Amino acid sequence: MLREERLQIILKMLETDQRVSSVQLAEILNVSDDTIRRDLNELDENGLLKKVHGGAIPKSPNPYKLTERINISHEEKIVLAQKAQQFFKDGQVIILDNGLNSFLLVSH
Repeated sequence: MLREERLQIILKMLETDQRVSSVQLAEILNVSDDTIRRDLNELDENGLLKKVHGGAIPKSPNPYKLTERINISHEEKIVLAQKAQQFFKDGQVIILDNGLNSFLLVSH
């Protein structure tokens, strides 16, 4: 099997399974662990996946940019933020991460 074919198969498997195992890939593609390791390194260096111990996962769990995510389920996120605000009382100190839902929580 050609290297390019292997790389495409690895990426296709990631699309459906959201993770791949090096051992599983070596068996399926009938190549050595070293070959799979090189393939995963190359795909990782090209930003197409994230290599982890024992395999790989998609590069980002959220492939959308912030400007794109703002429009995904926007109304539902506003409702969620408004409901969450009911649990806070004046004078409380809260710590938030930098996610979009946190932004909506403090801005609505």
